[in-house]
Amino acid sequence: MPHEEIHLSDDDEESTPKATPTKANSTAPISPRTRAAKQPHWVGQLNKSAEKRRRKLSAGDHAIASAITDFSNGIIEIEKMKLRVTEKIIESGKQGREMVLQGQLQKTTLFAEVLKAKGQS
Repeated sequence: MPHEEIHLSDDDEESTPKATPTKANSTAPISPRTRAAKQPHWVGQLNKSAEKRRRKLSAGDHAIASAITDFSNGIIEIEKMKLRVTEKIIESGKQGREMVLQGQLQKTTLFAEVLKAKGQS
């Protein structure tokens, strides 16, 4: 009887068409991904390396975004400083004009007092 079972198996092979060679039954090297599908411990290693690449990419992206943000913040700070300097210049100009006007007023007042004193004498 066991011989009949083998014979039936042989009949099954003859009735099925010959399969074309695939990666699974060819002599070509198997890619790591195909090997990973056959060997579950490889899947974890591939996932770890993919995660490392994602981390490196996101770390690089984060570094670039951080540098751009720092640069933008630096520009904003420079503009704020320029505004403060401009305000100080304007304020100094106002104070300078006020000082000039006060000086002219004092000279005029002094001159008026001198004229009054001469007129009274």
